[in-house]
Amino acid sequence: MLRPRAASAALINSGADLLAGGGMNAAVNAADAGTGAGAQSTANDQTYHLWAAQSGSAVRLNIGSHVDAKGWNLNLGFARQKASERNTLTYGPFVEYGHGNYDSYLDDGTHGDGTASYIGAGVMAKSAAESGSYIEGSVRVGRAKSDYTGDIAGRHAGYDMSSTYYAAHIGIGQEKKLGNGTIETYAKYFYTHQNGGSERLTSGDLYDFDDVDSHRLRVGARYTKQNGTGGSFYTGLAYEYEFDGDARVSYAGYSTPTPTLKGGTGILELGYRFARPGSNVSYGLNLMGMTGKCRAITGSLQVNWAL
Repeated sequence: MLRPRAASAALINSGADLLAGGGMNAAVNAADAGTGAGAQSTANDQTYHLWAAQSGSAVRLNIGSHVDAKGWNLNLGFARQKASERNTLTYGPFVEYGHGNYDSYLDDGTHGDGTASYIGAGVMAKSAAESGSYIEGSVRVGRAKSDYTGDIAGRHAGYDMSSTYYAAHIGIGQEKKLGNGTIETYAKYFYTHQNGGSERLTSGDLYDFDDVDSHRLRVGARYTKQNGTGGSFYTGLAYEYEFDGDARVSYAGYSTPTPTLKGGTGILELGYRFARPGSNVSYGLNLMGMTGKCRAITGSLQVNWAL
């Protein structure tokens, strides 16, 4: 029964990954297109431009036995830019939503399943210098829900739970020209906190769920090459380590076995971005594979409009 909390935390984390990857790119591209869209635009265009990013994933979490989860995430926001002599700042608000379902399996063959979802809002910002260095960040807050049906302590039972979550990320990076392309190196830190609480199961038992905190550090490199007019292809490698991610639960004062997201994951990504010349709409596609603590295949689509 602890697996739903781990699955819910992983779903919220995948929303952070979407925002720090495709969402941030979509926001910057939308603001860029807006500042260059017409004669009335300026380097400090005060108009917010609409952007959207979504992703789907199939994930196996090795958390002491395992959880198989499928999920979908969405970011929708507005971004604008302010430029100075050496830096360009992109910032704006956004809303986020995620929904998924999961199956949990214990080593003794016990099986359970359920759903998880979240909805929230936040703000993002990215400051890029002429030298190619940048710093980015975001803060998010929202409400997460999860449910579970399966065998608990030898009896068939279930529960529904909702809690508040808080999340933030900060990243730094450097882009440099390399041959006919650009290489980017980066480091990003992600933090997520999901409140705990007490829930009564359908069996009548009362369980106490602790808060779940996730601390992740990701370092990596990405190579991007222009491919014709308006298109670019990129590929990258990264390594991520989760420092916490324990989902503790107690019953009648006794702790139950604790699943954890703690551990390392290797990441390979491929992607393509396209903007038709003269169009106010651009697109991005991304495919990411993970192995290690988290084994996953995720795909995302980003769309941005300069309105």
